[in-house]
Amino acid sequence: MGNGRQVGVEKMGRDSKQGLAVFFAFLLIGILAPRAGAEGDWVVRPVSWDDHYHTENADVMVSPRGHVAVGYTSGEIGTIFGGGPPGVATIARLDGSEFDYREANIPSYAATFAMDEFGGVYYASNGTYSSDPAFGYDPVAEEGMQEELFSPDLHLDDWATPGIAVDRQGTPAIACAGDTSQKGTRFLQRDTESGQWVAETISSRSRYSGYSVCFDTNNHPAVGFSTFEANLYRLILVRRAGSVWEERIVGETPNRGYFMGKPRISIAANSNGEVGLAYVIEGEMFFERADGNDAPERPIGDLADSGMLLPHSLAFDPDGNPAIVLGNVLWRLSGGSWAQEHLPLKFLASNVTFDANGNPYVVGLVDNYYTGASNIVLLGKNLPPLARGDMDGVYGINTDDINPFIKAITDANGYAERYTGLDANVLGDINADGAFNVDDIGPFIDVFTGTPSAAPVPEPACLALLAVGGLAALRRRRK
Repeated sequence: MGNGRQVGVEKMGRDSKQGLAVFFAFLLIGILAPRAGAEGDWVVRPVSWDDHYHTENADVMVSPRGHVAVGYTSGEIGTIFGGGPPGVATIARLDGSEFDYREANIPSYAATFAMDEFGGVYYASNGTYSSDPAFGYDPVAEEGMQEELFSPDLHLDDWATPGIAVDRQGTPAIACAGDTSQKGTRFLQRDTESGQWVAETISSRSRYSGYSVCFDTNNHPAVGFSTFEANLYRLILVRRAGSVWEERIVGETPNRGYFMGKPRISIAANSNGEVGLAYVIEGEMFFERADGNDAPERPIGDLADSGMLLPHSLAFDPDGNPAIVLGNVLWRLSGGSWAQEHLPLKFLASNVTFDANGNPYVVGLVDNYYTGASNIVLLGKNLPPLARGDMDGVYGINTDDINPFIKAITDANGYAERYTGLDANVLGDINADGAFNVDDIGPFIDVFTGTPSAAPVPEPACLALLAVGGLAALRRRRK
């Protein structure tokens, strides 16, 4: 298994004349006008730039012990709609202040993720048309991801995106569409003694959009999904009661086309195992408690067209209060009323969760959303901030930050557009004097020459050292 992109020093790929020309332009630029920082107390942490994935399949997870991880499917541009090659399940673990990237070896088009109480991450992926769906487990210790292909006798569809959850005893379970010989929805769970998967068909219906899975107070599973039949989109909830499965239609809507049909459902259980449902039908968001007699609530109201292609996610905070994220809005129920909080980015949220102290975490996309190169970003209210000098916001401080630094000081608007959510006035203020300007060039050079004031970084390659040395000479000549 690979460990994701290696954090190291790469050749700068410029000859000395090009480098001198670029940095000479540095020295002609005055102090940049300050730009506004992030709103509120949300911390913006990029996870991956220019990865293309289907946003419904990104998950942020926090264990009771404080482990934080993001799971997503990395892949080339065009993977989803452009017929490109499949990606791989990728887990970005927050290790201290930086992400540690771990990639699966088995390719897939989409994967879903769940974390156990110890911080281990399970994933289930949908295969690649020609291969079977896969399952994997990534322990906290860096000892390699454990992976397996589901055997054909489990009869799982190799296209449908599965749902995954960990039960209240730490055992993983998966819901997935059945193949052509076992049509419907299949539910799999590990036998704790034999380690084998036990599979059963729990509904004659199968999903139109992805599966959502959780476990109730009695450790019985609940599965939510939408289906399409008789020209109707229907939201389905299937729950196990003892040894039988009970199914009900939560809601339905006529087919009004791709944008105005396609309802979605997200289910979750609070710390007491009480199940809640959040779902969108024809532009309206509903919430209800599956274990009570409450009438469905409508916290968001009319979403018009915006609610149709946007995935949403339901989670409960440690006090048992529900929260729903949709687009760039986080809705929370407290004291009997819903309050909304706008996230600090133009954001297509995918998943929300809370840590043990009630701090929210949201993962999703900025920029191109469903087409082109998309940027995966994590927002949180208890995340460590980026270090000064980490101009691209990923993989720590390394030579990959040189070009973004140049971009920020020569084209502030271009930097803001390319690295959405990052504040050059903070990250580029290497000397911490409250301003980002040419006076930060020397301290930025120091980062790569290893002076005592610089943050520790990987040892640069010889070519990078020569280029940085040229930078220093230019700066001295200017002075």
